[in-house]
Amino acid sequence: MGTNRLIYLPYLIGERTPHIDPDARGVFFGLSAIHEKRDLIRAIMEGVAFSLLDALNLIKTTSVGIDEMFLCGGGGTSPLWRKIICDIFDCPVKTIISKEGSAIGVALLSAVVSGIYKSVQEAAAIAIKTDTVCYPKIKNTKEHMMKYYKIYRNLYPTLKEVFKKLSKISGATHTF
Repeated sequence: MGTNRLIYLPYLIGERTPHIDPDARGVFFGLSAIHEKRDLIRAIMEGVAFSLLDALNLIKTTSVGIDEMFLCGGGGTSPLWRKIICDIFDCPVKTIISKEGSAIGVALLSAVVSGIYKSVQEAAAIAIKTDTVCYPKIKNTKEHMMKYYKIYRNLYPTLKEVFKKLSKISGATHTF
């Protein structure tokens, strides 16, 4: 919401979800002389959140239901980051006390497989403790963010062939 019509595609090492495309690259779309450092930072954060929304939309096509959202690690410690995700997803976002989300996830899955817990739900209920909760505050924020998301979603199909052409050009030959 605070990007001055700047959109970022976060495909710095290609993209895996929902586009399986190693040639996809990061893009600032709409960049102009009015933009400041803070606009670029906010656009990066919103672009990553839109990428997470893409992944969620893919998950929603399966029978898996999602009724809670948790953040952990470095990004989860940022109130701004939590607010952006909360606004885009239009749902409460919780942080967990542990900063090691991936390690906890692997440990919990291992504990379920080894029979220590009967299910992932049981393991998570026992091991994961929440810290803070961020709630959406402005009713029309999601509607406003979806205008940006629609453009974000159109950028990849528009640039797909250009990404492919760019990948065919050999590496840098700078001499300065």
